[in-house]
Amino acid sequence: MVVKVHQFCMVMLTFKCVSAVPPVSAAGLGDGLESVSQFFQLCGNLSAGGWTIGCSQLELCGCALREVSVSIQRDREAQEMPISCRVGEILLMDGASLQTPPHLVQGLCIYDVVWLRGAGTSTSPCLHLNATMHWDYPPELVRHFRVYWRRIPPGQLALMGRAYSNLYRVTELEVPEAPGLLELVVEPVIRKGFPLPESHWGRRSLSYTEAKTK
Repeated sequence: MVVKVHQFCMVMLTFKCVSAVPPVSAAGLGDGLESVSQFFQLCGNLSAGGWTIGCSQLELCGCALREVSVSIQRDREAQEMPISCRVGEILLMDGASLQTPPHLVQGLCIYDVVWLRGAGTSTSPCLHLNATMHWDYPPELVRHFRVYWRRIPPGQLALMGRAYSNLYRVTELEVPEAPGLLELVVEPVIRKGFPLPESHWGRRSLSYTEAKTK
């Protein structure tokens, strides 16, 4: 279970028919698995947005989870005062699911490619790419996909946008003049909360040259 809370608040969760087992650890979940290691590295960390990720490991007592209640209190001043606390997300998951190797993005293809010239950052007309990207990945496992591009070599990945399905349309992407080679990349942002290694992302290279006319 993962709980995201604001850094100035403490959130306590109580469960029916279960008991908490402190402290949280990867013991019994497969220490050697990268997904388990990445999950537990999130626990107790403060993100750049001011969110704290707290983790609790729970053991079922032969019954189903029916209710989750949240108790919020300020953990500093004792006197009464107005507070503001945000609970960003409560995520419940079966610990055994972390033992399943994460999926890879497969079948990334690029089609409906259209090249256009138009205004860009320079004074002369620039080359723009329009194309459709499609890939295979179980949609129930992801929140969304981040779609990047870069020039080869030696460009850095640049974010183009997000996709909420296995389809993305690249629109008027300014690219270097021909001849050139670029790479389009898809990163799944999975519901389990930890980032997937780049070896699990989808990649496809696209080479292009200047068309010669007589």
